[in-house]
Amino acid sequence: MNNFKIDKIDINCNLNAKLPRINDQDIVNITIHNYNMLTKYNYTRIQLKNIAKLNKLPVSLNKKKLIDKIYRFFMLVILLLKYKK
Repeated sequence: MNNFKIDKIDINCNLNAKLPRINDQDIVNITIHNYNMLTKYNYTRIQLKNIAKLNKLPVSLNKKKLIDKIYRFFMLVILLLKYKK
């Protein structure tokens, strides 16, 4: 049985950069097909908490850690789906 270990995933996102803010009306459900949207838009902490809740992830993190946790989650799901095939 193979063990997967993800120590560091380069998100290619500068959180200090001016990213366009996403409105609550424009927000879509983040899935394995569009998880890269996390690096293209400036989500509020409340929006990130809702995304984390939908995926049963911890929500008591700061904004940077929430983005990291959600991104890692989807990367791991993709790896597991590739491994399963």
